[in-house]
Amino acid sequence: MWEYYEGKPMWYSLTYYDGESIKSVTLGTQTRSITLPVRNGKTCVFAAYPLDSLDPMGGVYTPGKSSEVSLSFKEGRMADLLLDVVRYSPSLVESFYYESFRKHLTDDFDEDRLYQAFLNGTLSSSSVTKSEYFDVVIENIPDGRYIGERDGDPVFDYEYGKDITLSLIPGIHRFYNMQRKLVHVIALYSDGKTSYYNYILSGW
Repeated sequence: MWEYYEGKPMWYSLTYYDGESIKSVTLGTQTRSITLPVRNGKTCVFAAYPLDSLDPMGGVYTPGKSSEVSLSFKEGRMADLLLDVVRYSPSLVESFYYESFRKHLTDDFDEDRLYQAFLNGTLSSSSVTKSEYFDVVIENIPDGRYIGERDGDPVFDYEYGKDITLSLIPGIHRFYNMQRKLVHVIALYSDGKTSYYNYILSGW
């Protein structure tokens, strides 16, 4: 979404599991497609991280399906999770039939519960549950308009001294103040506790 507001594309770090190992390649600002070799008959996972560290676009190749995989931010969280599962045990993913599972996913699925289901060998459609939402107060940040990182994230105008409350699920949430080139980061934990920090996004 930040690309849209800035009016210029970002570069991406594409991290992917090719059915054998995890690899990475950098995609320049003008590159929006790439051809990669993968292992035949294995489920493969792709996650493209804007500027190497922002929330990724994601996609999964299921054997027997089209050899083209379109990446989307909607599937980014799942792709990121699957790469973590691969790092723990590739065998849990290489035969995972994603096409039938994806229909159970929601935008706010509980990552911790789903990850544990993979590791425990208890994965089923009932493993997908909605995450709990928490109210998070935004206060004492520089004035200006803040744009959420993902589609559907809040966009809000902050005026010093006038606190704003957002309803968020656990995870890392980033809000970009385009005028100041400042990113306000909220780390929301599963117990509802939070930590905050800011950094300057110098450009791309």
